[in-house]
Amino acid sequence: MNNLTAVFARLLLRHYRTYAVIAVTCFFAAFALLYLAPTPLWQASGLVRIGQAPYSNDEKFVELGLLMPIESSMALIRQDADRVVRDSIKLQEKWHFRVRPAAEGILELKVEAFTPEIAAKIHQALVDELKAMHEQQFKERSSFWKSQYALVSSNLEVGQQIWKSQTEVCTQLAAKLDEGGLLCANLLLHENIRQNELARLQRTIQEALLPVSSYPTEAFGSINISEGPVSPSMLIALILSLFISLCLSLILLMISCAWSELRSSVGQDS
Repeated sequence: MNNLTAVFARLLLRHYRTYAVIAVTCFFAAFALLYLAPTPLWQASGLVRIGQAPYSNDEKFVELGLLMPIESSMALIRQDADRVVRDSIKLQEKWHFRVRPAAEGILELKVEAFTPEIAAKIHQALVDELKAMHEQQFKERSSFWKSQYALVSSNLEVGQQIWKSQTEVCTQLAAKLDEGGLLCANLLLHENIRQNELARLQRTIQEALLPVSSYPTEAFGSINISEGPVSPSMLIALILSLFISLCLSLILLMISCAWSELRSSVGQDS
């Protein structure tokens, strides 16, 4: 091993210019293949806000929820992206995209394509596909709770009219403290509780249907276009080229070392 190391060091000192030329040549060849040969790609990035609307399995209880879970939305867009771009843009060239959660209810979508215009078109097509996926559910949930709001408001209005018409009579009967009066007072109490519940439900539905609470899936902000190509990366290409050139030079040096050692051994034996 010591003998091989000595030969290795001797060859390196003797032929360092040759191996330096090999290393530089490999570096520029690798850099050309990794950075200059590939097609430059521009990036279009932006945020998508997943829509939300009121929902409930109980008509007396309302809460807000996303039209579709973040994970499901990402899985569907990844599954349908190629079809969407092929059908809407008729694109055959290289492109790719990444989607990930950016915040609660918000997706970050990044598209890379061979021109900034195409990247922006693909980004918009994917956003439109997400909106189409959620549009029907948003309409159904919003329509249902709007009808519920109208029904609750109607019941509340009718109940208030009945309450006003019967309050005076029941108050007079309740003052007598007989059975009929107590029964009427009890009915007034229950009706008052019912009216309060309807009013609370009306306010809850009204707040849930406000634009700030209930909205469709849409782009959140504008699309950002990179000022220049983002791929291939010059830094990554430089690092890989340096690594490849050093490795190839080292391999060639080891082969030369082994070959010299072999020739020396053969010469001694003969």
